[in-house]
Amino acid sequence: MPHSRIRHLDAARATPLIAAAEFESSVSIWDVETGNLISCFDTPMDFGGRRLAISADGEWCACGSYNQLILVVYHARTGHVAWERRGLDPIQRVRISVRQRLVYAYFEDRFGMSFDLASGETRDELIRAEFHYESPSGRLVALDRPPGIELHISSPRRRCVRLRRKTFAALDVALSDDLAILTESGGPISCYSAIDGTPSWEWAPGDGVHALRLSIHEGRGEVLAVIWPYQHGGASELVALDTSTGHVRRIFSLGDFAVDTCFVNEGDLLVSSQGEVTNTLTGNIERRLAFPFSEA
Repeated sequence: MPHSRIRHLDAARATPLIAAAEFESSVSIWDVETGNLISCFDTPMDFGGRRLAISADGEWCACGSYNQLILVVYHARTGHVAWERRGLDPIQRVRISVRQRLVYAYFEDRFGMSFDLASGETRDELIRAEFHYESPSGRLVALDRPPGIELHISSPRRRCVRLRRKTFAALDVALSDDLAILTESGGPISCYSAIDGTPSWEWAPGDGVHALRLSIHEGRGEVLAVIWPYQHGGASELVALDTSTGHVRRIFSLGDFAVDTCFVNEGDLLVSSQGEVTNTLTGNIERRLAFPFSEA
């Protein structure tokens, strides 16, 4: 049976563009609304971690390599190299900042560096965190800094709120300017106030099940989550939770397990590594992207 060769996905926040990467090397940029392929280019990225990122405006794509010790930034619509940095530590995760026009690389030794998005010049040589997440406005930043998550709020005044994890690892964090939603390995989905860290609610998907991806849909007042039965395997599901209470509004089956997924258009759509573009309100598959497939 054919299987998708796509293993990594990342979505632009302000446009309906996504970046999709195969097991190693090849990266493609897609318009989710039209289904059109925008560009395709070879990169040094390798499988594992989160080593693929696309900027909010869809104009830049960053790829990191664990084995080749390199970070490369591309012009996403053409695949032309903008700059590269060699001789880095093994890269585990890559992020492009929403507001600051910075590229972040996070390394195996649990620290990170930041670089100017346009030039590649070093901006910060030591960030003591494993990864970070940003709200759509960029005013709230969550640092994954064991043993917990640190929320850094820049408006109206700078402050830091610390959240202690319930399990050994955070899988994803979704932020608005006043809420932080956290999913943990083998743990629940938890909602906290970004103002003072007060817990609001938590929802447990069930024994042997956890959420892999999160998104806050502010227009609908709901949290969207892709959950997967990690203990025994099986189909993934899309769950919509009320932002205020954590109560389940709806659950849709997503069929066979997808290696990766990403939310597009503030959570209106969910794209899977199988190429399926699902409407998160109706559960209907709106289109299928022509991702490359290979025989098993």
